[in-house]
Amino acid sequence: MSLGAALALAGCARGIPSRSSADAPAIELRNAKWFDGTGFVDRTLYVVDGVFRTAPPRSVARVVDLAGAYVVPPFAEAHNHWLEPNAVDEYVQRYLSEGVFYVKDQANAAVLQAYIRPKVNRRDTVDYLSANQGFTGPGGHPVQIAEQFMNMGILARGPIDPDFGALTVN
Repeated sequence: MSLGAALALAGCARGIPSRSSADAPAIELRNAKWFDGTGFVDRTLYVVDGVFRTAPPRSVARVVDLAGAYVVPPFAEAHNHWLEPNAVDEYVQRYLSEGVFYVKDQANAAVLQAYIRPKVNRRDTVDYLSANQGFTGPGGHPVQIAEQFMNMGILARGPIDPDFGALTVN
């Protein structure tokens, strides 16, 4: 089980505001192997005010038995190019199911960003950041990708100008 799944079970997924009371109900996450940066450690953790704690709180409102699962921090994907605008929902669901909460798109055209932005950076999706337009020499990597997606019918055929302004999504 990923840390993201544990957070969702605990009701304190990333970005969700929590109460700020010392007596706020806590959630006990027991029977898990937690990644500590070098290996997995059997222990129980508590979620108090949306923060993991090792010390037991005064009271526990809910106990979640993780049944010996391995819990890791959320993963990030640091090099990606989301060029298929019709697949963004599928990408998001796949990433979340695999524990990937952070995605960095190394370069993308503004016309494609318009399809991606409304579907990301919400509590129920991945955190997504794009470097926007890539720079390259003639025939370089960003042009190669755009041409590939024109051949696949994802991008409309047309001249590739330096700022990709001529591209439209099919």
